[in-house]
Amino acid sequence: MNLEPNKLYIGNLGYDVTDDDLTVFLEHNGINVQACQVVIDKNLDRSKGFAFVEVASADDLRNAIENVNGKELNGRAVKINQARERREKEDSSSKPHRKGKRGRFRDEYDENY
Repeated sequence: MNLEPNKLYIGNLGYDVTDDDLTVFLEHNGINVQACQVVIDKNLDRSKGFAFVEVASADDLRNAIENVNGKELNGRAVKINQARERREKEDSSSKPHRKGKRGRFRDEYDENY
């Protein structure tokens, strides 16, 4: 599992938190923010409750994890960790095709298919 240098994962955010809210919160706590993206649920048009933040240096990253983690933003204690590299999605076309029936999966080679 590889970690992203100078990138934070911030969780336990309220659904109403915006990029600007989070940037101001972090900068008020001494973190130099380069970029901030609160992840939005497209169907609900609101935050999914987490964000990714790029910080200026490894010192800012360490300071955020050690000193800002657990502080409250809009009544919720934020959870801060170093972000992991994004995993590639698996190609679903290479998986065998299966159909469910009464809780049992059957494949096209099943004699009772």
